[in-house]
Amino acid sequence: MTVAGDSLDRLVEVGLISGYTREESVGYLSASRPTLTYSMYLDDAPSLANRRRFSGEMAALGGQVRETRQVGQLGTHRGVQRTRQVRVIVEFEEEAALTEALGIIRDRYLAGSRGEVPGSWVYPDVRITGTATRRTGTINAHAHVTSQGDESFVVLSSDSCPPLPGMSVTSLHLLDCWESLPGFMEREAAG
Repeated sequence: MTVAGDSLDRLVEVGLISGYTREESVGYLSASRPTLTYSMYLDDAPSLANRRRFSGEMAALGGQVRETRQVGQLGTHRGVQRTRQVRVIVEFEEEAALTEALGIIRDRYLAGSRGEVPGSWVYPDVRITGTATRRTGTINAHAHVTSQGDESFVVLSSDSCPPLPGMSVTSLHLLDCWESLPGFMEREAAG
């Protein structure tokens, strides 16, 4: 791991943050067009089918779709669980298409929804950038980022104070289900 990864692992282990992602590209955080990202597991069949279906639906809305790889780190009762993931990044020309895409996510890609697609998450890692407009069903949040070498480490929080010194902070929107994620709405920062 790296110094940043080791430091963030310690914060996960003591419960100051719920987790973080180690990403090969975080350009979506500075998007100039309406953009959403959706993360899913890389290695299982339901997630692969989910990814193909999701990418097709976003392309049908006129979105430019690309993918990057990442590793998710989540605190569990057994320590830090690491999962290989893919982040599907979708850029739209029109704000209306982004709004429609969020409706599709809520209807099909949120565990427990009526039309749930296998492989959907209870707290989908859907990040909305490139727009100042907060849509119904989303919350304001912050992405705290530090980079080492070719990797960036991203912590999502409701708090604008970064969990480690020197992390950059970018505002974004998340699905409102994150409000009920244990520890997310509390002050997660260590300082």
